[in-house]
Amino acid sequence: MRRLEVGRADLRRSDLREANLQRARLNGARLSGAELEGADLATSLFVIQAQIETARGNKDTALPQSLDRPEHWRG
Repeated sequence: MRRLEVGRADLRRSDLREANLQRARLNGARLSGAELEGADLATSLFVIQAQIETARGNKDTALPQSLDRPEHWRG
């Protein structure tokens, strides 16, 4: 499996619902307003809390253990 390289990509307001972002390099990616409901970021690389805080997700969004689920994420 190839690793997705999206570092520094502008993903603002992108529809990434149910996306498989396992092992994707997200360093510097802009996620403001991105829809991450049900997406799998559990093993994404270089993703930081600030990126997650600006995105939209829910209880089904898988995050790396080092990150907290934002309080504003619905259900």
